[in-house]
Amino acid sequence: ENANISFQLKESSTLLKAVTAVQPRMVSMASGITPNEIVEHFINKMLEETPENFNVAAEKGPQTFEIREHGLLDPLATFLLQEIEKYNSLLTKIKTTLLELRAAIKGIIVMSASLDRMYSSIIGNVVPQLWEDLAYPSLRPLSSWVKDLESRINFLRKWLRNGQPTVFMLPCFFFPQGFLTGVLQSHARKSKTAINSLS
Repeated sequence: ENANISFQLKESSTLLKAVTAVQPRMVSMASGITPNEIVEHFINKMLEETPENFNVAAEKGPQTFEIREHGLLDPLATFLLQEIEKYNSLLTKIKTTLLELRAAIKGIIVMSASLDRMYSSIIGNVVPQLWEDLAYPSLRPLSSWVKDLESRINFLRKWLRNGQPTVFMLPCFFFPQGFLTGVLQSHARKSKTAINSLS
């Protein structure tokens, strides 16, 4: 039953994306704003509001990557570094593709097929495939996805600067299973218990 629902949701999403992609790019009769102006406004806003990449060396707090008594880095600190690396890759991709799309709209560079799809995605409020390829799984529309990205980055930045939080935002991770494994490893080291006996 669940597999059938998942299949139908995926098929519906694919159909809606296809319908949106073939819609003509027309001037909005009500506002007179062209699709190019809509996309350029989005690009400028995104470039202003997209968080900076993480700079671990400059931003890390004094206790974030503290070596424990057994001479090893805490497993959750290692997990944080892996998450930061993934988010940095995503943020870099977002910024470079936005700049490329802006240049393509202005005619400075050729509009490639992938940039054209990105253009259509922005018009349709869909997360561009160029970003989805490097991003975490999400069903949110583009406007909501951007806000969600900012909250994820803010959570990880607080962790990086202030050390390990007492409460974790599990949905913000690329790889939640890695976080759960890190929790098990931390507990196993503290209690001197074999990790395979905990799972």
